[in-house]
Amino acid sequence: MTHDRVIGDDFYLTQEFLAGMLGAHRPTISLVAGSFQPAGALQYNRAHDGSPAGSVGRDQL
Repeated sequence: MTHDRVIGDDFYLTQEFLAGMLGAHRPTISLVAGSFQPAGALQYNRAHDGSPAGSVGRDQL
């Protein structure tokens, strides 16, 4: 559903935004994202240059 509204295969979310969408606390999102990344289900990084904070690829979901 998101892929048809963005250009490319990646979209960017902050952990805070995702927590709000899911009704969870941000530290919980951080823990879950940390376990998804090694499994290859999610790719994220900490933005230092003002760019979006997280990237989720369509083929990674």
